Amino acid sequence: MTANNSYDEIIADPLGRTDVQIGFEVAIAVLISLISFIGNSLVVYAIHRDRRLNTITNMLIENLAFSDILMATLHMPFWIISLRYGKWIFGHVVCQMVGVTQLIFGIVSLLTMTGIAINRYFKVVKRKLYIKFFSNRKATTVRESARRVHGHAALPNATKTEDKTEYKVLKTSLVVVCVYMICWTPLSVIGFIEVFGSRSPRILYYLAYVLVYCSSMANPFIYGIMNPQFKNAFACILHIRDSTASEAERVSVSRNMASNVDLAVTYISTTQAYAVTV
Repeated sequence: MTANNSYDEIIADPLGRTDVQIGFEVAIAVLISLISFIGNSLVVYAIHRDRRLNTITNMLIENLAFSDILMATLHMPFWIISLRYGKWIFGHVVCQMVGVTQLIFGIVSLLTMTGIAINRYFKVVKRKLYIKFFSNRKATTVRESARRVHGHAALPNATKTEDKTEYKVLKTSLVVVCVYMICWTPLSVIGFIEVFGSRSPRILYYLAYVLVYCSSMANPFIYGIMNPQFKNAFACILHIRDSTASEAERVSVSRNMASNVDLAVTYISTTQAYAVTV
């Protein structure tokens, strides 16, 4: 009887959940963890694979992806095991360490999004300061000179394309911040209420943590839906799109950029020669 009682205590759920409920909660947690790890790993790989994604903003996005990868690998497994057993089984020290890492990853994500917001502000509002602190000065000077060249249809089109891309990047960054706020606000409210000695129902805790971890899972989907460059990179990596067509597109873009640069250089050289003669 003693052995049977011990066995029953081990398999009994402290929260009174059924096996179906336990299986459902664990399955959701495992799915979120896997999607977070795979999706954010895909973001990092895409940034390193596609040279067009090597921008200052995407460096910050990569940092955000690394934070989410660490959340998926170092923190979510403890959450999954706790959901399985209905309690914390790793001791007080590990509990404190896991709590601190969750806070660190959340702060890193918040600071990274702050950096993205500052980067976008300077890009849109303070362009000269953006050129000074964030961009390649030589390349930016050539682009700005190219914009001054009139009588060529390619340059206005290139400018419109660049402006359209910047708008999409700005919109994507805004959505990422909004999703982060939506996902982290419920847990923050619960924590604030606990300061005054109040306790929330267990289902609210579960849903709040699901939302927190969904913030790590959501970003790759946002990039893939709203950012055409990431969308194309994901499609090529997953072999959804013909890599040959993508390579042809990259060659076409490179040729157009080279043409614009040559035109800008010619314009600068002509201007300097005219200044010398005058």
